[in-house]
Amino acid sequence: MSALVGVLCLALAGTALAQEDLREISAREADDHKVAQIRFVHRGAKRIKGETLRSAMLTQEGKRFQRRFFRNDLSGLVNLYYSKGYRDAEIVRKLLRLDAKNRVHIHIEINSGALWTVRALTLVGGAPFAADTLRAQVGLRAGAPLDYGKVLEGERQLQVFLNQRGYPHAAVRNEWVGDDRASRSTEVVFHINPGRKMYFGAVEVENLDQLYTRKELIERYLHFEQGDLYNPEQLAKSREQLAKTGLFRSVFLLTPETGDSLQPVVVRVKERKRISLSAGAFFSNTEPRVGGVVQHNNWLGRGARLSLNAGWGKPEQGVTASFTERNLLGTGADLVLSAGVTDKWQPTKQQGNPDDQRQVALLTANDSVLNGFLFIPFGGGKRPYDSI
Repeated sequence: MSALVGVLCLALAGTALAQEDLREISAREADDHKVAQIRFVHRGAKRIKGETLRSAMLTQEGKRFQRRFFRNDLSGLVNLYYSKGYRDAEIVRKLLRLDAKNRVHIHIEINSGALWTVRALTLVGGAPFAADTLRAQVGLRAGAPLDYGKVLEGERQLQVFLNQRGYPHAAVRNEWVGDDRASRSTEVVFHINPGRKMYFGAVEVENLDQLYTRKELIERYLHFEQGDLYNPEQLAKSREQLAKTGLFRSVFLLTPETGDSLQPVVVRVKERKRISLSAGAFFSNTEPRVGGVVQHNNWLGRGARLSLNAGWGKPEQGVTASFTERNLLGTGADLVLSAGVTDKWQPTKQQGNPDDQRQVALLTANDSVLNGFLFIPFGGGKRPYDSI
């Protein structure tokens, strides 16, 4: 027990000596010194973990101190508390100290204050949709913490809801009104303007006469038809599917302004090279080999792939042709057909006569070349042996 007390006393003494070695400095004096430690002290309960606060700072342990970054860090820490509903948060004290190794120790004391809440949630506009239907999209209720991230998420969900129902020009914004400092609460108001209901209009492929790809192929990958309710997500899916074909270097789906409820769509694409060639060669004493591949990636402008793969040499040679029809009948599956001819080099078997002295003499003289593959059984009659 006495030993444990002694160790504790030594630790406390070491800490006290370390604290005595720290000298308070200004932000200007701390410039370009390495940061040894960033320490947070919370007045009251710890509302946000220290790891989260450190990750929000440009100033980092082990890096050089820059006072211009540090000023922004202090503002950023307060804004982080604001976004979580602590609208009275403040930096009570900041202290910079230098140790004997010229490293900076940062001490930041934070008072988070009380948590603000949503006193009421109000929707302005939004017709023809019912208020309850729109409110269900927000995910924010009266009495909930005034979390700015959740308010923005509610705004985004309202925007998506309206876009998916044919209102691409919908506008949604939030506003906080009627701050009550006594109850630490405020009213959150969403202003909603759905705009005009829109439908997909005609589809135009830009510079179609200069493209090798057929218009029918491009339209096959579109997830909408003329007359459908306009939905930006369908545009995004169509662009993604066209890009995945590998036929185009770039894909854009443009929606020019229109004066009516039909939204035209302009498809702008730049094609990749259609034909590719590759060849290779491998040489050795026993198995030289050469091969090549020629491939057309957009056969007849229909997006089909036609390839020819040929090779000559050992141990195998031949030619293979393949045909790939992409997105067969709009199912998303590819049909692949291939056919080819190959020829393998194999050892041959020959009959030898052990009673023929000329054969025995010839094969015995070349046994070093055959490298042990020679086998002649002794006895009468003809028997097989392997010769490579």
